[in-house]
Amino acid sequence: MRRPVLLLALLAGCGLPEVQPINEVKKLEPTKAVPKDSKADTKTDRSAPPPSPAPETGPFKRLGDAAQQRDDLTFWGWSTDNTRYAFEVHDHGPGAMGCEGSYTLFVVDATRDAFVDGTPLKVEHKNKGDDHCDPPDLAAEMERQRPAALQQHGIDVTNQRQPILPRRISTTTGREKHPAWLFQLGPGTQLRAELEVLHGGRDKAGEPGGAYRLTLFGGDEQKVIEPGERRRPFVWNYSLDDGMAFLAPDGRHLAILVGTTQLSFEGDRHSVMSNAVALPPAWIPGATP
Repeated sequence: MRRPVLLLALLAGCGLPEVQPINEVKKLEPTKAVPKDSKADTKTDRSAPPPSPAPETGPFKRLGDAAQQRDDLTFWGWSTDNTRYAFEVHDHGPGAMGCEGSYTLFVVDATRDAFVDGTPLKVEHKNKGDDHCDPPDLAAEMERQRPAALQQHGIDVTNQRQPILPRRISTTTGREKHPAWLFQLGPGTQLRAELEVLHGGRDKAGEPGGAYRLTLFGGDEQKVIEPGERRRPFVWNYSLDDGMAFLAPDGRHLAILVGTTQLSFEGDRHSVMSNAVALPPAWIPGATP
């Protein structure tokens, strides 16, 4: 009976390793070295890309160019009943003085192609040319005044479609008498626009200025949108090359923005104006022919 006791004593004297519980043994296992620039692995499924953010809803903006005297454009949207729309232009000014430029907000009744009462709303410096501009920040001043005007006329900045860019299909030297463009309102629905500049040309710029005649053609119908009777001082050219159109969400009205070229103090200012169209039933996208 003494041999097992003697054997244990000999093993203890020779340095028998201490036996650890299984959970303690796992804690003592060496870990692999991880490079400093490596990231900890996660259980995320890397094969599936993250969901794309929802598209932002809000006004359409087209930046201009101060050096080229091209206005910034913002289309603020349609009213909740789709009969009025609002757009804004920022005139940078010719760069000839300290306090120059302006912001102008237009709200248009599309049923009459006319400005609503109280607009255009124009913000500009009261003391052009001075070093101490009043107001000092035109953008901030328009931000202060704009919300009330939009709210008054029921403009909803999320109530709008993407702009429709016109495609030019002829020139003054082509088959047609006047330049023409196509507006694709929807699948199978397009309008042809013909624009004739009257009393135009930079050599004639000044008072009373140029006018234009705009006619839309769709199917067997045509509609004169701008009769060419109103002349605008210092504006000497009109074109749809820099224009676009916004179809009301219900498809019944169209806002056409026409590009304008106006004689400026140094060079020419490039901006836009609008024509509103109440579409005939046959021109409404999705209408039965």
